Amino acid sequence: MQALGPLIVRLFVHHLHVRPRDRKVLVCEPLAGPTAAREALAHVLFYWLKVPALLVVPSLTLPLYTAGAEGGLVVDVGFRECHVLAVAFGRPMLHTYTLAGVGAMKVLERAQELLRKKEKEKEEDSDDLPLATLQDVVTRGCFVPSRSSDEETDAKPIVYKEGSLSLTLSAELRSAVTEVLFDDNADDGASLPVALLECLKKCPRDVRRLVAGHVLVTGGLAMLPGFCRRLAQEVKHQAKVKTRYQELCPLLIGQEENSFPPPPPPSSSTTTTSSASTLCIIRNSALLAPRNLLTWVGGSILGVIAETAPPDSSPFVTRDSYLATASTEGGEKEEERRMGSFPPVLFEW
Repeated sequence: MQALGPLIVRLFVHHLHVRPRDRKVLVCEPLAGPTAAREALAHVLFYWLKVPALLVVPSLTLPLYTAGAEGGLVVDVGFRECHVLAVAFGRPMLHTYTLAGVGAMKVLERAQELLRKKEKEKEEDSDDLPLATLQDVVTRGCFVPSRSSDEETDAKPIVYKEGSLSLTLSAELRSAVTEVLFDDNADDGASLPVALLECLKKCPRDVRRLVAGHVLVTGGLAMLPGFCRRLAQEVKHQAKVKTRYQELCPLLIGQEENSFPPPPPPSSSTTTTSSASTLCIIRNSALLAPRNLLTWVGGSILGVIAETAPPDSSPFVTRDSYLATASTEGGEKEEERRMGSFPPVLFEW
């Protein structure tokens, strides 16, 4: 509390330059985030800043608002982990939540390893690149090749220049850094394609067709050229070769490998065609924002929708209702709440 309170105050007053008492707050919460952290944040917002209302939503449900879809499979490629969740008719199916222990950090480590190997072959000694520089190298110079194509051999080395730094990025480095995301023999848990299949398998059979037809990939790493196409190819391959996922093959196979059409309108007759029953990753042109901003843009859209809801059906928790509920929860004293003992007022997803 002693660290969270001043941090939130500085964020609102010194960075956003807004009056908290005039602003409703929407929090994009990690699905596996601790309840204590959520309650502590609510305590700071309501008691310290006196915000009028608060809404806490799972961050994995928000990207779908940018695609206009009421259901689908959200794949969040994070820095240390990848998270997959199925959403049906606007409701997250929490039992389908799947985690893969790979992320952007593994890609950066692989890039650093390849650069170090190249310098060793040249018998040159140099320090490892800073994390920010390494991220820029991967973002500007790397791509994700197709699973079975000659893209890797056709790729050409490029020169990366930034200030006094000059690097020659080989074709191998440019195309090989993301392979750790699709390697099924990784030590840190399931690969990203396996996590997607596992989430789909956990879905009830009557909604699998819906979520498989609207796969939305978000995260900064998902912006690399060829990422979504390669993910679709790997998912279909894993479904074919692994017995555990054989039952999912009719939902995944049958679409062009390089085709990612946008989801059809709900009233369109094409919803009953094969394109709605095969794996379909929503393409960039069907989104309202870049893939690394989908969560925040989706949160903005939800905030506007929730703001227009009638008062009796608004999803926001008002400050008055929070204080009234908190005062009746166990009779905790004010000093106990300041020390971190918070009543569980906000509902669980």
